[in-house]
Amino acid sequence: MNEVDTLIDVQRSFVGLRASLAFTFRALDLKLDGSRLFDHLLLLVILQRTEASSESPSSISIRSVADGLHLPHETARRHISKLLDAHILRRHANGVVVAPGADIWDDYRRALDQIVLDLDPLLASIDAAPLLLAGDAVERTFVAGAESRPRAAHTAFDYALRTIDMLVEHGDNAHDGLIFGAILLGNFDAMSDGDLLAADKAGGFNWQRAALKPVQIGSIAATLGLSRSSVRRRTHRWLAGGRYVAGDGGLVISEQELTSPSFTDLMTKSRASITRLQNDLRRLAVQTQAHR
Repeated sequence: MNEVDTLIDVQRSFVGLRASLAFTFRALDLKLDGSRLFDHLLLLVILQRTEASSESPSSISIRSVADGLHLPHETARRHISKLLDAHILRRHANGVVVAPGADIWDDYRRALDQIVLDLDPLLASIDAAPLLLAGDAVERTFVAGAESRPRAAHTAFDYALRTIDMLVEHGDNAHDGLIFGAILLGNFDAMSDGDLLAADKAGGFNWQRAALKPVQIGSIAATLGLSRSSVRRRTHRWLAGGRYVAGDGGLVISEQELTSPSFTDLMTKSRASITRLQNDLRRLAVQTQAHR
């Protein structure tokens, strides 16, 4: 792969990551009370796993919940035990399910409704991204028919949860991963897709960090429903580790982070997740047509 192809490939991968983050934060409405962050995500994972389709298991085990959110088994068990005591979860078969009257059902249904609205614009934004390689454009296959909308929504909800999963893994935990996602979105908010990278004289490329928009602690706290002190404490650790750079206007993702193998891996996983979403929707479209 030559230098131009490398630049295009990285740019396309980042376009996909940014679109994934924007879609996920909007669809799941991640304005959360920080003390309930694990509980909220845990309940959404349980609902999706048990409600997505008739083939889904009727309940989900504690181990599956822990693995899905990269939580230690004991942490997942403790949160699930608390939710069982509060009658938000109940035991069923060899696992747990969300109780029928739990408030999280309303959040889940709102998320599915929002995802249906945002799904077609998501695919359109990726389709319209500059510098697409020949033969690799997105085939937009969202089916708006009433009979397919619930399945399309569940398919896209899986995609949103995969994005959360990638952030949790990248940040080492849910709080730091979501904070990272919020900073990344804020930094690149005002930049067009074509201005993300520039070739250098050595045949490589540079991120156009001078154009990044700093993000303030208060903005991150408002987006995620965390306290300012919690965001400040968590970002301070990563400032010392070189993930972020602090300036007068707020925090910016560092060059060290943008060029790290872990960030490249995050972009690669995001791109694969988008491809999976496209393929899942294509299959849904074919199945819907076959049953008409």
